[in-house]
Amino acid sequence: VLSLAGFVFETCFALNIKLLGYQPTYEADLMLRRRLRVNRKIVFVFFILTTTYHLMALDYQYVHKGWLANYHGGHQIVYSFRYIEWVSCAPIVLSISGQLDHAKDGGARNGLIPSSMLTGIYCIISWQGIVVEDFWAAWILIGMAFFSYFVASVEQLAFVWYLKDQGRDGVL
Repeated sequence: VLSLAGFVFETCFALNIKLLGYQPTYEADLMLRRRLRVNRKIVFVFFILTTTYHLMALDYQYVHKGWLANYHGGHQIVYSFRYIEWVSCAPIVLSISGQLDHAKDGGARNGLIPSSMLTGIYCIISWQGIVVEDFWAAWILIGMAFFSYFVASVEQLAFVWYLKDQGRDGVL
């Protein structure tokens, strides 16, 4: 329900700007232009969240047993819609958090685009590592997912240290 409320709020915000004629004002100011970009991204995120949560709540989902846990004598249920949500939403939310002040020419700057793309990639790889039915392929994919997670985390930490050195966030 919370994702639906966020979707409705952000959609109403975008429609009000468009229908009330504030679009030129938002395009002229760099800070407001960044808010419009965030709005477009977050509307998509809330749409995906609302759709996947409602499909899961209504039990329209693809669920299967993870063969790797079964191979080792465990029990694991894999909810594929959850992975679709992660692949779709996590990179966008990371890219929103990585936005920086505009360049002098007015162009957008973002410090976490490579990390956000890598996050989506390791979510896909981790899902594939659970559903593939070859023992060695699964472990190679899972290892690649963990390595990608490590690289993305290091890049995100480097971004935080960049912000700290710029003095924007103060002492961590």
